[in-house]
Amino acid sequence: MNSKANLPSLLGFVFLVSVAQAALGDPAPCDPNHVLRSGKVWQVLPTGTDDTANLQCAFDQAVTVPGSTVLLAGGTYYTGQVAVSGFVGTFRGIGMNHTIVKTLDRTLYVTYTDFFLNPPTPESGSNPWPSILAFVGGDIVISDLSFYTTENSWTTGWTWTGLGLTVYELAQAFVVVGPVVSGQNYTEANAEVYRVRVEGLPRDGTLYGYNVITGIYYEGFFGAPYGQTLPLSGKFDAHDSQFRQVGCGTCAYNLYDSRVSIARNRSTDSYEAMDIGQAVNTVYRYADNSVFNASAQGLLLWGPFDSSTLLVKDNVFTGIEGLYLDDTVTFSGDMKCGLLNNGVENMTDVGIYLGTGTKDCLVVCKASIDTVKNLGTDNKLINCQAVSGNEIP
Repeated sequence: MNSKANLPSLLGFVFLVSVAQAALGDPAPCDPNHVLRSGKVWQVLPTGTDDTANLQCAFDQAVTVPGSTVLLAGGTYYTGQVAVSGFVGTFRGIGMNHTIVKTLDRTLYVTYTDFFLNPPTPESGSNPWPSILAFVGGDIVISDLSFYTTENSWTTGWTWTGLGLTVYELAQAFVVVGPVVSGQNYTEANAEVYRVRVEGLPRDGTLYGYNVITGIYYEGFFGAPYGQTLPLSGKFDAHDSQFRQVGCGTCAYNLYDSRVSIARNRSTDSYEAMDIGQAVNTVYRYADNSVFNASAQGLLLWGPFDSSTLLVKDNVFTGIEGLYLDDTVTFSGDMKCGLLNNGVENMTDVGIYLGTGTKDCLVVCKASIDTVKNLGTDNKLINCQAVSGNEIP
């Protein structure tokens, strides 16, 4: 069952308080041996040691040119935290089997308490987040590369007020948050991820068993002043990507007027493939994904959903629990909910769980042996095996 019902999110602690800090003056020149510019393309070449400064410099220059590309060659790049604000362009390698990004094989310094109250900075700055690539706002396409943690990937420790524990693993490989939109009660960004692999390593003493919690996170949380929850608005995709040994492959939290498409991804040996919590006027599509050996839920939905469309179709799940709309889920406004043709017959617990706040969901099971525990109202089950819970082996 869901152990996170009282948490704001699997990782409900990575947020933005205000607009990103603007750069002062022109960006500093980059290392000419490893950062090569041609028009709108900044190509970064690996050094074999620490590539953080070169990656940061390339982004700092590319953000001044909308429609730019930061291009990684073949080989392996080693990096700490890179923070990018207002990037409109593409960050890509030459293929997930050819361009490898790895964390530095050492402990990374991060802000200890409530890092999310200020925009992210590199490790050398005033507010380094426990994230490797943090994007604030902009319109971003990330593609054709792999991200791996290393054996000694760790942080100096971080927490947030009231958590009551210190966390040492990385929060995310990639995180996308948004600056506050002037005159509006939301933040804004757009991000698309294609053909990206994210892989962590098992680690004892961590929240979810791995040294990176989330592969990709699209998230809205605190704005200014402290305590005011501001959702994230935009278009967010993750397609044709792979996740292994992470807490959550892709997560999304606190969305407003957004379009989310998570499709054709593969998740293996992870705590869960995805969770999404809290959405207003949002279309969410999770389709054609393969989730193998999830140690918790394959797909977790939690919190309130208002005037949104939830379409989960043609996925395959194996592991403990398949598709799980937990008991914090509530529906309000003009909701549409379709859970269609998902393979959940090989779960050790319930295949599909519909919590008490679900309503009017159409569930069409792929096989008549697919188990559904339905605690909601007026949900319609077709070709499913309805269970109360004690029938599940």
